[in-house]
Amino acid sequence: FAEAFGWAVALALWSVPALVAAVVWMIASRAPAAEEPNRLAVAEGTDPELPFWKQPRAWALVPIQGLGTSAYTLVLAWLPPYYVDMGQARATAGFLLSGMTGAEVLAGVLVSLFIARFPDRRGPMLLAVALALIGLAGLVLTPVSLAIPVMLLLGLGIGAVFPLTLILAMDQIDDPVRSGDLLAFVQGGGYIIASLSPLAAGLLRDRLSDLSQAWMLMGLGLVGMAAMTLTFRPGGARLR
Repeated sequence: FAEAFGWAVALALWSVPALVAAVVWMIASRAPAAEEPNRLAVAEGTDPELPFWKQPRAWALVPIQGLGTSAYTLVLAWLPPYYVDMGQARATAGFLLSGMTGAEVLAGVLVSLFIARFPDRRGPMLLAVALALIGLAGLVLTPVSLAIPVMLLLGLGIGAVFPLTLILAMDQIDDPVRSGDLLAFVQGGGYIIASLSPLAAGLLRDRLSDLSQAWMLMGLGLVGMAAMTLTFRPGGARLR
C-alpha cells in the first residue's frame, strides 16, 4: 500500500482502528460501573500488605516479564532491517513482520481460550519459549528459505509468552484489588528491561554488521526466563 500511495498515507490508515477503538471505549464507558470491591473486606483474614518492592518474589517476576517482552521489542525493531540487509525488498520484510504479528495475535487468542485447562502455567510457558527459540534459530540458520515457517513459529512463541507472563504474575496474589498494583510494578520494571534489547541489538549491528548475534543472545535470555519460570510452581509462596 505504501508503494502505491506513499508511506504517510499507509501510516495514517492505522488511525482508523484507533478511532474505532475509541468509539467502542466511549460507548462501553457509559455502562454502569461494577461495584469496586472493598479493600478492607478483601484483605480481612489475609496477611498485612507489604510493598511489592520489599518482596523478592515480586522482583523475580520483573525479569520474566522483561525478557519475554524483550523478544517482542527486539523483533519489532530489527526484523525488517535484518531482511533488507540480506537483500530482500522492503515490502517483503514488511509482509514478514505483518505475518509474524498476525501469529502473535492468534497465539494470544489461543492462550485466552485454553489457559484455564493448565493451572500449572509452566508447561504452556515452556512450550511458548520453545516455539520462540525455534523461530530465533530459524532467523540465524534459514532466514530466507524458511522465512514463512520461521515467522509463524516466532510469532506464536512470542505472542504466547507475553500473556503468559501476565497470567503468571496474577497467579501470585489473592487480593484482586492489589493485582493491578502488582501488574504495574512488574510491567513497569519489565518494560524498562525490554527497552534495552533494541538498543543492544543496534550496538551489536554497528560493531559486527550482523544481527545474528542479537538473535542468539535473545535466545539465551528466553532460556533464562524459562528457568526462572520453573520456580513459580502452583501452591508456592504468595505475594501480599
